[in-house]
Amino acid sequence: IYTNLDKEMFPPEMIKVLYHMRWGIEISFRDLKYPAGLIILHSKKKDFMLQEIFAKLIMYNYASLIAREESVPDGKQVNFSVAVDICRQFFKNKLSASCRMELIKKHLSPIRPGRQFERYKRQLALVSFQYR
Repeated sequence: IYTNLDKEMFPPEMIKVLYHMRWGIEISFRDLKYPAGLIILHSKKKDFMLQEIFAKLIMYNYASLIAREESVPDGKQVNFSVAVDICRQFFKNKLSASCRMELIKKHLSPIRPGRQFERYKRQLALVSFQYR
């Protein structure tokens, strides 16, 4: 982490604590961008873009509410990407409410503490509107 803050007022330990406090927000942004699909907007007009953003925010909030309601055993967590897809199918009337919960329970992921990966860096390509 690079910062131009004063070293006396903000020692590295405090920066670590502040960054740790923000980690949940960073995870939420990641989930909003990728599983909820906010990384790509399909609209050109401002009103339609706002409509698409709000629709994806509602989908994210609904999926996170459903994922939190689900009781999971120790050492497991709800796979949020799968939960978003299942909630999307539920909104399209392809799944019932009871089937939705069963599918979410079926796709639990193990919690692996202390797991680290080398950061995968890849540039995103621009999405062209010429395909229409």
